[in-house]
Amino acid sequence: MSAAPEHSRTPAPPDAARRDWLALADQMLARGDRAGADRAFGMHLQEASKDPVLMRAALAMGENRIPEAEALLRGRLKQRPNDVAALRMMAELGARLARDDDSVMLLERCLQLAPGFRAARQQYALMLNRAARPAEALQQVELLLRTEPANPAYRNLKAVILCHVGEYEPAIVLYEALLAERPHSRMWLSFGHTLKTAGHTERAIAAYRKALQLEPGCGDACWSLANLKTFRFEDAEVEAMRVQLARTDLPVEDRYQFEFALGKALEDRGEYAESFAHYVEGNSQRRRTVSYNADENHERVQR
Repeated sequence: MSAAPEHSRTPAPPDAARRDWLALADQMLARGDRAGADRAFGMHLQEASKDPVLMRAALAMGENRIPEAEALLRGRLKQRPNDVAALRMMAELGARLARDDDSVMLLERCLQLAPGFRAARQQYALMLNRAARPAEALQQVELLLRTEPANPAYRNLKAVILCHVGEYEPAIVLYEALLAERPHSRMWLSFGHTLKTAGHTERAIAAYRKALQLEPGCGDACWSLANLKTFRFEDAEVEAMRVQLARTDLPVEDRYQFEFALGKALEDRGEYAESFAHYVEGNSQRRRTVSYNADENHERVQR
């Protein structure tokens, strides 16, 4: 009996296809064929976006249902320890829970299995920088830039890491190029931080003001101006802060930064009673975002 024509064969179910690519990658690793395994893992990653378990875990993470996401990912990795998509998601979850060492180890395993997994390498560089290992982080970013020299996310990450090691002038050059291509408010904010630290105060002020022009609700930019200590807000800028604080939809992080900035502006004008009221409200708002218990901290230090 002849074989069925290619077009009439029933395609493998998506989950079976994912398992097949993962199994093929494992076999190639066992044979020492790292390049072939990397290609097979790449195909597995393409299929992973349709994986119902990983989709449920991603949804749970997006909705901040962390215990549920962790249970799903642990179950998957117990069944398939080399599932690089699940490893990367577990590393992201670890980063959210401040388990930085665990996140770094998971990403290292990811990249051992699939060196071409660029999203994992980018996350690995980010976590290395967070773990105060900027030189290693920079090496990882350079590997990424070899494959995509114009990638704005890689270049931005490189600028962040350069600032971490005190290389502000090369970082400024990177930010200038990135802002010429895409003038985003948060990048102007990062640029302002870099300029301020490098001693370019007037340029930093201009950058923070540009961030506020593009995003009037950016409390971080307003507080960054106030935190320069020598900066004095103009009347129009004080009124703009009041307008933002009158909003009901302002995120709490921006709200307390505007409270602090307005407190500083009023203090500089000698309006101390109102200034103090804004400082109090800013600290009240800030306290709601900080999980701190003196007894727990004492116990942790003692341990």
